[in-house]
Amino acid sequence: MKNRKVIIAFLVIILFYLFTRTYLVLHNFDENVDYDEGTYLLIARLINQGYLPYRDIFAVHPPLYYYILALIFRLFGDNYISGRLFSVSLGFVSLILAYYIGREVKNEKLGIIFAGFLAMNPILLFTNFLAVQETFIEFFVLFSLYYFIKYLKTTKEKYAYLSLFLVGLGSTVKFTIIPYAISIYLALLIFKSKKLHEYLAKTKQILLNKEQIKVITIAYILMILIASSIFILLPIEATKEIMVVPGFYELDNFYQILPSILLILIWLIFTTILFRLRFISTFLKSAVLIIRDIKEVLKYGAILLLPKIIIEGLFGLFITPKYISQTYLIQGTRMLPIVNLFWYIGSIIHNISSGELDDLLFMFPLFLLLLFTLIVSLFKISSQKSAIRQKLTLLFLVSFFVYFFIAPIVPFEKFLIPMWVILYLILLDFLLSVKLTKKQAIALVLAGVLFLSIADFGIIYRYSKQRAIIRKYGGYSKELRDELSIYLKESGIEGKFYSANPMNTYYLNLNTTPKYLDLYGLIVLKDMNEIALFSILREENIDYFICSSWCYIVWSSQKQRERLKAISTTLLNNHTIIYASAYRVGDIIELYKLEESLFPIKIKSYSGNLLLSFNGTLGELFVNKNNISYNFKTKIVKIEQDTYKITQYSDEANSIEFSAILSKEGIKFEFINPLSITLRFFTDISLLDEDNTLIKTGETRRFDSLIVIIGDQKIKIDGENLIITKISGREIRIHGKEVKFSMG
Repeated sequence: MKNRKVIIAFLVIILFYLFTRTYLVLHNFDENVDYDEGTYLLIARLINQGYLPYRDIFAVHPPLYYYILALIFRLFGDNYISGRLFSVSLGFVSLILAYYIGREVKNEKLGIIFAGFLAMNPILLFTNFLAVQETFIEFFVLFSLYYFIKYLKTTKEKYAYLSLFLVGLGSTVKFTIIPYAISIYLALLIFKSKKLHEYLAKTKQILLNKEQIKVITIAYILMILIASSIFILLPIEATKEIMVVPGFYELDNFYQILPSILLILIWLIFTTILFRLRFISTFLKSAVLIIRDIKEVLKYGAILLLPKIIIEGLFGLFITPKYISQTYLIQGTRMLPIVNLFWYIGSIIHNISSGELDDLLFMFPLFLLLLFTLIVSLFKISSQKSAIRQKLTLLFLVSFFVYFFIAPIVPFEKFLIPMWVILYLILLDFLLSVKLTKKQAIALVLAGVLFLSIADFGIIYRYSKQRAIIRKYGGYSKELRDELSIYLKESGIEGKFYSANPMNTYYLNLNTTPKYLDLYGLIVLKDMNEIALFSILREENIDYFICSSWCYIVWSSQKQRERLKAISTTLLNNHTIIYASAYRVGDIIELYKLEESLFPIKIKSYSGNLLLSFNGTLGELFVNKNNISYNFKTKIVKIEQDTYKITQYSDEANSIEFSAILSKEGIKFEFINPLSITLRFFTDISLLDEDNTLIKTGETRRFDSLIVIIGDQKIKIDGENLIITKISGREIRIHGKEVKFSMG
């Protein structure tokens, strides 16, 4: 009966996992996240075409995933479904590993709960269906953790070796697992030495002591006083940018490591005084113990590095000596140790204070377990001690220290999965060891399932129903790509393409330049600006450039924002748009021909409208008919050298077509029947009639010609028997059959 219940419970978990992940495989396209996916899929395709990463392709991650993905394509076909289902399969195996881990730590009940917890984990739901490395990382983390626990229970060396080898193999997938690998390595050395184990256990008692609440409070109050005093003495912008209070501010520059270090020093001083610590002597004793056991240090290190040396040596260094600098060295500039801890805390506080609570859904699992643990502690419910849990707690502390005080890792939730998995296991084991009544246990389980279901529903609903729950973009990525694909086939356009988002290149099966496909790596990691990029594109004989939603997302990286804005501005001002489509919610795709554009007025679609650029001054235009605004979606198609077909859509999916004819004088819009168009400018305007009389807000005039003054520029509007209404200081409405705009 007991085994039957376990089987049924595990089948329910598997069905939930397969349904949610498979559903997202088939329904999700989102430019917020599929840039990386497109990069890896495209690299795998190019490998099968004979190109090599690092030599022919600018690639910034270790090689194992690229080559396995290329093999998957050879076996099951070159398409994104194959790549995604590979991730789903790995995630499925990870659930089996989670079950066996829980069973090793405690019993089958913990195995089932641990597997179910990971199946419902929002961050894993978010990554398991994508063709990205994170699910592979999850697999290696759990596989190595299983043998690590086997070692803790049996002290058999073969399990330590297997744990190290597997996590070393995982490090050839993506560098974000390296802090976890170091943690496993250090923990094994510590557990090998009884004295080191005692030192770490004592450290745990100090760090998890209730008195630390007072110490941390003192450190922060003192830090606030110091930061405020310095700013009062030196009230300049530089002081404001540097002297922040870590943890209450999203750290965003190199110099903010100084207050971070200062805060830690204050905490360290008070901790030392309170607990009468002797760090130097303890450190020296630990160093002596490690040196004495140098044979184990080297042996464990060799086993950890063996798969790395073989795979990265063969598929990386053997291909090009630039492999190390291209994959590892440039990544280290993205974040600093210590700063990343306060950046992480600051981002959480910022999300809460700014009301961006939906961004916290990936932290639901951690919040839930901490909540349940605090509730149990509050009511002082007794629990059973566990030697394995105590050692896993030490592993977590080592892991936390490595992630935030040694590794320069960007603390995104998906990169912290290895560390959080250990904590999940510790807290779940603790909660299962607590002597709860049946009603209390059911209440906790139901509460956990409820909150995790809400988080999972948010992700699935966001993708499947095209609702932007977390960010502005993502709902119409697939539709835009499919429409562009149809246009390319019908127009017979051929040549070499470059896309800011490689997923466009992969999905549309376009000919491109392999070496420079990763624009993010080029502009953020390699510090390439728009001038250098377009120079390279000319050298590579690129004919067309695709710019899509990814270019316009408000990224947290200032450098990325500035470079992408410069690229999109260069495309609009200097090159010819031949196709564009954009939804009001922000989804957009644009196709430019990299030839010089001589027209003074430029057009593009943006946020559902037709965007007009008058020498850099922008305004947006949309049609009104029968009190309906046609600004849900705008599509632009170039049909002749100077003529575009514009199609604008309303919320009800009705559409209106009209023509836009560009010339050296300006632009003329031609409608089949007289229509009203609304023109919104992004700055205040003045409106003058033929007699230079100012038209006031709310006033309606019939005219053949008038002048719009924007700053120091003049735009002339001409047409026959036009009717204009000035709606506001930035908005006008024009009714007519032909409307011409020209530079005054």
